[in-house]
Amino acid sequence: MPYKFVFDLSRISRFFFTEIAKVGYHRWLSHKQIEPGTFGRVILLYCMVSTALVRPLHYVIGHRIHHKFSDSEMDPHPPSRGFFRTLIGDFQDIDRIPVSIKDIVKMKDVMFVDRHYYLLYFTNILVWSLIDIELVLLSFALMN
Repeated sequence: MPYKFVFDLSRISRFFFTEIAKVGYHRWLSHKQIEPGTFGRVILLYCMVSTALVRPLHYVIGHRIHHKFSDSEMDPHPPSRGFFRTLIGDFQDIDRIPVSIKDIVKMKDVMFVDRHYYLLYFTNILVWSLIDIELVLLSFALMN
């Protein structure tokens, strides 16, 4: 396959996987704006794992804290802390701030992914490496 085609395909697929993962993290888990069926849940969870953004429970807790304490000192990423810390957030005290996650804890598939997130991520990389190592290396190059 021509490398330009593989490069473009890798960039496009990474973009879509990331956007689908963000829908899963934000719209589904954090806000309950959508309720996907079984196949949709598998797709959303797979995209969350394959993009390696963050564990689902960590995202939900951080996002709910952000909404509970928007633009205050307890907000994990308020604009007053500067561009970089606003962009990535500051989740050092995330375990000490009470937010409800009872709805997420009841979701067995989400909790399974959260508990085994890194194992699933590395297994995913291993499987794709066995299929096409160049594609995996290229996707890592595109992450930067």
